[in-house]
Amino acid sequence: MLQRNRKHQADLDAQELGPCQERSREEYEALALARTIGERKQQDEDFQKHLLYKESQRRKKEKRKSKIKAYDARWDKFNAKQDEFKAKKEARKARREAAKEERRKAHAIRKQAKAIEPSQEELAKQRRETKKKRKHAALEANPHAKEESERRNFGFRYFPTEKARARAQRQLLKNEVSLTTRRQQKEVLI
Repeated sequence: MLQRNRKHQADLDAQELGPCQERSREEYEALALARTIGERKQQDEDFQKHLLYKESQRRKKEKRKSKIKAYDARWDKFNAKQDEFKAKKEARKARREAAKEERRKAHAIRKQAKAIEPSQEELAKQRRETKKKRKHAALEANPHAKEESERRNFGFRYFPTEKARARAQRQLLKNEVSLTTRRQQKEVLI
């Protein structure tokens, strides 16, 4: 490039003077000095352009690197969230499995207990029998207890609802109270 510029400059100089004219030594030196100064200026400009180009390329690389770093940071953040989500999902799955296992164990224990223990019907039958035995024992201990319980429960057999039974019981209590007060009044009069 430098040689091309020199050749071009020499062609320009030759055209200015023409082929017939001779130059003096001073003109030749001045012309050579001007040419070298011009070449150096051109070299400096080229060097400055080259430096600017290198600087712009360096900035572009830094920009690309920062974009890549930001992109990688976003991916790392995303991957961390995904890992956290997977860990939570695995923990939930493990808890569910543990709960299922606990339920299976409890169910197996209940089955074993059912096999060993009597059923609800058998237990109810046993309770009824013990209740009967207690009643018989109480009646044998106090023979008048049966009459008293029958007198107390007499009205309740004929009242099918709870309200009716409660009403009848209140009425019986009032009757008993009134009977006791009458007896007391009679005793006072006598």
